[in-house]
Amino acid sequence: MPIIKTNQITIKAINDLHKHGKTDAMLLDGNNLYIKKNANSLTWYYRVVFKSNTGTKKTWLSLGNYPQTTILAARNKALNVKDLISRGINPILMQANNNDRLGKSFSLVLQEYQHEYFKAISKNTKRNYLNVMCHALPLHSVNMELITEFDILDILSTIKKAGTDTVAKAFLMHVKKLFSYAKTEGYILENHTRDLSFTYSAVQRDRYLQPKELKLFLESLLSDADVSLDIRIAIYSLLVLMLRRSELTELAWQNIDLKSGRVIVERTKTIKNFTLVIPKQLISAWQLLPNKEQSTGLFNFTDNTLYRNIIKLCTKYKVKRFTPHDLRRTAMSLLAEQGQDYMVIDCALAHTIKGVNKSYLKSNLLDKRAELLQFWANYIDSLLGKNTAILILKNSLIV
Repeated sequence: MPIIKTNQITIKAINDLHKHGKTDAMLLDGNNLYIKKNANSLTWYYRVVFKSNTGTKKTWLSLGNYPQTTILAARNKALNVKDLISRGINPILMQANNNDRLGKSFSLVLQEYQHEYFKAISKNTKRNYLNVMCHALPLHSVNMELITEFDILDILSTIKKAGTDTVAKAFLMHVKKLFSYAKTEGYILENHTRDLSFTYSAVQRDRYLQPKELKLFLESLLSDADVSLDIRIAIYSLLVLMLRRSELTELAWQNIDLKSGRVIVERTKTIKNFTLVIPKQLISAWQLLPNKEQSTGLFNFTDNTLYRNIIKLCTKYKVKRFTPHDLRRTAMSLLAEQGQDYMVIDCALAHTIKGVNKSYLKSNLLDKRAELLQFWANYIDSLLGKNTAILILKNSLIV
């Protein structure tokens, strides 16, 4: 098929293709986006070049017909496909599987995988495999797409505590093979176990939420009566305070004064006894939490629980996946875009001061940080178009 290269497709070029172009002729817009003349239509196509563990696959993905799909719409679709590919997701497989493959439970995928795997192994190997994979029982009813590396790590930790490292390593090996199979067959969009090792530690992500994404997620979260009140408040607190998730979940009531809003984080990654003044919206939210005895924690769940809830809620609210640490990056990015002082933002993130500033800046900028957190909480209110504290209070009455 002849391909006519252009710097950027115009309506005139499309009309010329329609009137004078040969059937199967194509115009290239750039970024692997083409428009092709068929016998009775003009169709947008994206040239997919996808690298997988089975090699590089090249194919065409239809993005719709012109003029129903405009030039701008086609370019936006092409950017979305490019984003999927950059995240290791095969857009062809995703499009084919949207209706019937995604959403299968762990047990269903496991049964299908074992049906093929057992054909190639001996009875002894099969028996050993079944003994190891019985540890995956807690995952059987879970949507395969919602299982994260932390779910696997929790099981590994349980196996290790029993003193059976050999079984733990075998379990991890079989689970990784299962998830690789699930990714190949289109049961999951991302293989979260791919980089897991026996001594695995989580890798930081590189994403921050745009204002529209943040608004959609928070509106859904704060009005979702199916999510427990403490989880809703914890996720909101994580965003507002810009803390790491372990720093938030380890907070104790003995270090919190709701009257003044002063809070002491006993241990951050780089600073001990990090003091901050929380905004008024958060004071109102925390007053809704039970068990305010000094000896108890602010929240009664682990940082891994917080992580898993965020990942699952992303899927539920149809928001592109993000992690708790991405909320710190989101806060810093959006505050910088609002013209806030970078030095104050950096201090609010409890980062270690480097360079010349380390020698000369001895203040912890507590007052400036308090103003910044209040500004950030107010900004979030403005995104939602309502007072967050009132929204949490309203929906706490039906939990």
